Parts: sequence; C-alpha cells; structure tokens
Amino acid sequence: MSLEEKQAAALRRRRRAFLDEVERIKKRQGGITKSQEQILEGVYELEPIPDWRTEARLAMQLGLDSLAVTAWFKARRKKQKRANIRYWYTVIVGVLFVLGLVLYFHELGGLSDMLKKRRLGGPPNKRFFTKSGLPRPYRVKPPGAKRFQAPKDPPKNQKKDAAAGSGGGDSGGKDSAKAKSSSSSSFFGGSATKASTVRYAKPTYEQEAAGRRRNE
Repeated sequence: MSLEEKQAAALRRRRRAFLDEVERIKKRQGGITKSQEQILEGVYELEPIPDWRTEARLAMQLGLDSLAVTAWFKARRKKQKRANIRYWYTVIVGVLFVLGLVLYFHELGGLSDMLKKRRLGGPPNKRFFTKSGLPRPYRVKPPGAKRFQAPKDPPKNQKKDAAAGSGGGDSGGKDSAKAKSSSSSSFFGGSATKASTVRYAKPTYEQEAAGRRRNE
C-alpha cells in the first residue's frame, strides 16, 4: 500500500469519526423526532420521574443518548409545572372576580335601599308643590317631555278672541290711545289706576290691517 492510499484511508476514518461525534452531540442536545417524542410522552404519562434504568432502556430502544432522554423528561416536568401554575392562577383570578361582582351588587342593593329610606324620611320635594303649599293637581313632566305644547283651544276661538281684543279700526285706536294715556299718567303722575280699568295690549300691525279690511 502506497503512502497516498494510507493518507486517504486515514482521512476517511477521521471524517467518519467526526460525523459520528456530530451525531452523538445532536443526540445529547436533543435531536428527538416526533415518533420518538410520542413514545416518551406515553412513558411520561405512566411514570413522570423514571429511574436511570428506565431512561437507559428507552435510550437504547430509541437509539438516543441517555443524557438526551434525561433532558427531555426534565423539560417535560418543567412544562407541566408551568401549566399547573397557569391553571391555578386562572382559577384564583376567576374566583376573586366572581366575589368582587357579588360584593358590588350587594353594596349596590344596600345603596338603593339607603337612598329610598332617605327619600321617604327626608323633607318633601318643593318641586311638586305650588306657591300656596298645596300639591300640584297634575304630575310634573319628566325631563324628556316637551316643555311647550300646542294650546288646547282650537285656532278659531283664538282668532275670535284676538279680533275681539283688537277691535275695529278706530275703536282699536281709541282703546290704544286710552291705554297709553292712562299708563303715562300713572307713570309720571303717580296716580293709582282703578281696579275696574283694564289695560288692553297695543294691537299689532297685522291686527290693525285686519280691522281696516273688515271696515272696508
């Protein structure tokens, strides 16, 4: 065998040893397939903390390193521990939340009863009474109701009242003149008006025009 053939054979042996070492390191660090993980999961359900003999037998059957099997079982136990902590944390938070809701509704019911007692035992609300002290003969409007509603009298009666109050042309003017003179005299002269006198409102332009058309 020549020198070159010996060097080539030695190079092949070193390369094979290197690949075997890489494979061994991968097996130690993990390198577990899905089928192998399913087998280990089944063993974990039966025995979460196996002894060294069980781990060595599993490593030999699965073609793994014993350190990789030991590391897998440790990681699986840590995962289960975190899941248990998360479960109990969720249960405790849920119980506290339910207790808080029960306490809130209990305090809310007690508050409503207290306000009802204060409302019954307190002074009456003056909003429901008139100036004379008597209660109103009608209910107070709720906040959402209309403050100003349409008049109950029909429009025909309103027109008649307006026409009667305004009067026709000259009479309306005379009444307005009398009202002006009486008001000015009472204001400047200080003389009190009689109880029998009635002050008419000054007719508007539309009322005067309607009176003129009626007279024509």
